[in-house]
Amino acid sequence: MTQQWEIREEEPDLLWYWEVLKKHKGLIILATLPCALSTAVFSLLVEDIYRSQAVIIPISGEKSSLGTIASRMGAMAGLLGISPLGISEAEIVSLLKSEVLKEELIKRYNLLPVLFSERWEPESRTWKPPPFGPRVILSRLMAKVRGGRCDPDAPPTVWDGIKMLEEIVEVRQDPKLGTIRVSVNFPDPQKAAEICQALIATLREHMCADAIRVAQTNKRYLEEELVRTSDPLIRQKIYALIADQVETITMAKVKENFAFKVIDPPLVPEEKVKPRRAMMVAVAFVLGGFVGVMGAFLIEAVEKAKRERATRKGNSTVGS
Repeated sequence: MTQQWEIREEEPDLLWYWEVLKKHKGLIILATLPCALSTAVFSLLVEDIYRSQAVIIPISGEKSSLGTIASRMGAMAGLLGISPLGISEAEIVSLLKSEVLKEELIKRYNLLPVLFSERWEPESRTWKPPPFGPRVILSRLMAKVRGGRCDPDAPPTVWDGIKMLEEIVEVRQDPKLGTIRVSVNFPDPQKAAEICQALIATLREHMCADAIRVAQTNKRYLEEELVRTSDPLIRQKIYALIADQVETITMAKVKENFAFKVIDPPLVPEEKVKPRRAMMVAVAFVLGGFVGVMGAFLIEAVEKAKRERATRKGNSTVGS
C-alpha cells in the first residue's frame, strides 16, 4: 500500500525575507562594497568634461524693397531655375552635423593640436606617440580587423579630427522655439568655449560664402538671359531678379546676422557636466546590492529545494 504525501507550500512572510537577508548578509556586503568602491576609483580616474554652448536662431523672411519686388516674381524665378534665398532650420542643423563644416573648422583654426593636445609637443611643434593604454590596444585591434591604418603612433589626420569633433559636438533642435543649441564638451573649459565660438564663426562664413557663390552664379545667368530677351515685361522682371541677387551678395558681405542670429553666445563654463561621480557610485551600490540580494534568495531557493527532496526521499522510504 502506497501512501500519498501532500506537500503544502506556505507563502513566505516578511519575517522570512528578513531572515534570509540576515543569513546571507556577508554575501550581500561582498557584492555591494567592491562594486561601489571600484566604481568610485574609476570615476576619479575619468577626466572632468566641461560644456560650452550657444543658442542660435535662423533668420528668414527679411527682405528689403528690392527683395519684396523679386519675391512677387516667384513664377518668373522658377521658370529661370532660380530659387530665392531662404535658410531653413533643418539646413543649418544638417550643415552643423556635416563633415564638410568640421573639416573646414579644423583647417581654418588648426584644431588638431587642440583636439589631440596629449600628443602635441608645443615647444618642438611635433607629434609624439600616444600614451600606451587600453585605447591604443583597442585601436590596434580595430585597425587590424578593418584592414585600415594600424599605426597609432602616426600623427592625427583631419579625418581623426572629424571623428573627434563628432564625439564632442552636440547639435539639438527645438521645434517649438525654432532655436538650435550647439554644445561642445571638452576637458578644458576655455578650449570648449573657443571651439564652440570657432564653430559658429565657421558656420557663418561658410553660409555667407555659399550664398555669395550662388547669387553670383544666378546673377550671371540672369544677365545672359537679359541679353537674349527683348520682351520689355520680361526684361523688367529679370532686372528685379538681378537686383535681388545683388542684395543677397551685399547682405552676405556686410550683415553680421546673415542666415542666423546668435541668441546666447558661448561662455567659459565653470562647472563640469560629467562624470557625475556621486550618481555613478550610487548606481553601482544599488546594482551591487541587487545582485547580492538576488544571489541570497537564489542560494536559499537551492537549499530549500534540497531539503524538500531529502524530505520526499525520507517519506518515500518510510511509506514503503
